[in-house]
Amino acid sequence: MIQPLVSPSLLAISPESPAAYELKFLLPDEETAQRVETWARKALTPDPHGVDGVYRTTTLYLDTAGMDVFHRSAGFRRNQYRLRRYGEMTTFQLERKSKRGDRVRKKRNAIALEELPLVAGAEPEPDWAWSWFLRQVRFRGLRPVCRVGYERAAFFTQSSTGRCG
Repeated sequence: MIQPLVSPSLLAISPESPAAYELKFLLPDEETAQRVETWARKALTPDPHGVDGVYRTTTLYLDTAGMDVFHRSAGFRRNQYRLRRYGEMTTFQLERKSKRGDRVRKKRNAIALEELPLVAGAEPEPDWAWSWFLRQVRFRGLRPVCRVGYERAAFFTQSSTGRCG
């Protein structure tokens, strides 16, 4: 079985560990982004999943024909379903990302590249770790709607209340 990839900023040390938080900021221009990254490289720890904290992220977002997830319609306000690939890995993450206030929780399982066609057409098998994902996709009537790829520079630190990245 493939183990899920977990970013250090979302890794709970134990069930008693405090929640982790991701902080994201919209920056006004490239110059500001470069200054922030330069500061982060000096003050924070680079995400070990990349090269010096940098890696490519490609995400396939799922939504209904009526774009209920995008519009946050009733029953679709808190959860996003997506397939995500980090760098050139041969595995994809099947994810449900839930957000309540400033807290983000992710449920994810890895799937091998050669198993990916199963997501499109197979009936979920009880022994598949990611059967929950297929059941939710079918129940909610989700389908691929948008693919987004970008290069990410990720950093994290430890605070008195948990990891922050």
